[in-house]
Formats: sequence, C-alpha cells, structure tokens
Amino acid sequence: MGRVTKSKLNKTRCREIYETWLCVNYPQCFEKTRPLQKQFFQAVADGLPEDITRTQLRKSLEWYCTSIVYHESFGEYDQRINSDGSEGEAITIEDRAYAQRELTDSLARIAASKERSLAEKKKEKRARQDAFYKKQAKEKRKAKAASIKKEDQEG
Repeated sequence: MGRVTKSKLNKTRCREIYETWLCVNYPQCFEKTRPLQKQFFQAVADGLPEDITRTQLRKSLEWYCTSIVYHESFGEYDQRINSDGSEGEAITIEDRAYAQRELTDSLARIAASKERSLAEKKKEKRARQDAFYKKQAKEKRKAKAASIKKEDQEG
C-alpha cells in the first residue's frame, strides 16, 4: 500500500469531520453548497464533541470553503446561510470578486498540475523507450560480435 502523507491524513480527517459532524449537526447549511455566514467557525465551535479539536474544525471548514464548488456558489446565491439555516447577510460584489479570483486560481493550479503530470509521464515514457532501444542495440552488438567470432573460428 502507498505511503499516507500528513496532508493526505489531514484531508481525510477534514472530510470525515465534514461528513460526520458538520453535515449531521448543520444539515441545512451543508445539504447544498452555499456561502456560509462570516464567522461560521465561531458560531459552531462551542458545540464541538471531545474527539474534534477546534483546529480540526477550522481545517475542515477551510477544506470546504476552498473547494471549487463552494467558490462557484457565490454566483448562484444572493445571501449567505447562517449556522441555523436562515438566510444571512447579502453577498457583496467584493465577496463575488474574491470567490471568482479564488476559483480562477484553483482552476489554474489544477491545469498546471495536469500539465506537469503529463510532462512527467512523457518524460518517463521517453526514458523507458530509450532504455528499450539501448537494450536492443546492446543485444544486436552482442549477436553481431558472436557471429563474427563464430565466422573467425570456422574460417
């Protein structure tokens, strides 16, 4: 099995907290991806169970609020949602602009990552091809040397 990195564990734990605590205790806020009220963390942090730290909650909300779908939701709704599920404050032009910048940056990072991945795959493929052709050339040289040696012994 592959090695599990700290960031992978953090993402896994963030998703776990989101699915098992936030969605269960605040379903009205998370049934659809909507912009959350500002200071949502403070509104829900006091009700944390003992097995979830404030830092884990903060990281989980950060994970949720940096998703592409979350940033896209700023274009779909006019108001944020409060922790009790009621309509919150209006989404400002600045909020929408910030979400759009974050969305653009996220999509650019994904594209760059895919590009790097493709370049790495091409490089690996080229290295395998080079190794294959070198091996083939070496075998041909050996076969030719053996053929010459056999001719010398016969002749």
